[in-house]
Amino acid sequence: MIEKAGHIAAFAGSTPNIGTTLAAFGTAFRIASVSGKRVGFLCLNLKSAKTHLYLGIDKPEVTLDGLRPELKAGTLTGTKLRQYAFAPSRLNGVHVLFGNMARDQAEYYEPEQIERLLGAAREAFDLTIADVSAYWDNAATVCAMREADQRFLVTTSSLTHFQEDVRRWTEQVGALFGLSKEGFRLVVMGGQPNSGVTG
Repeated sequence: MIEKAGHIAAFAGSTPNIGTTLAAFGTAFRIASVSGKRVGFLCLNLKSAKTHLYLGIDKPEVTLDGLRPELKAGTLTGTKLRQYAFAPSRLNGVHVLFGNMARDQAEYYEPEQIERLLGAAREAFDLTIADVSAYWDNAATVCAMREADQRFLVTTSSLTHFQEDVRRWTEQVGALFGLSKEGFRLVVMGGQPNSGVTG
């Protein structure tokens, strides 16, 4: 998954609150740890950004909504994105862009803004992991899934998640945006469904 610079992998959940962020961040951390590559992690769940909380940070200095002026103006570069990212040594080479804190502004992100962010991420990192929403009602989810080189759909062994929600994603909604079901890789989270793991 890291053969070339600028690779993007998008993780979406078939259903909310099943551990998608855990799977996405765990993948980013593991790849950075064993490869020595520069790995970016974009929190693109516009209505429920929680990565900062998982990392023990109450008020991040830089968040996605803080970059909106640069995204609108088209001035965000890979170098700037690296500077804005949270990258302490304990993350072993993972550079985190914390998500949108202005939940009520989620619908105001335009496709062009997300595409610019993803373009900057390709410049900035060898691999970018984009953690997106389980819903397709926003530019971040649609654009990240369309632009990604690899698409991961996280689900559980619960029959409704596995059969109904996955089918809806891969055969109905994805097809509307030109994505074939063969283009998704399935990640099945272990443990009991509704065990309280969020993502």
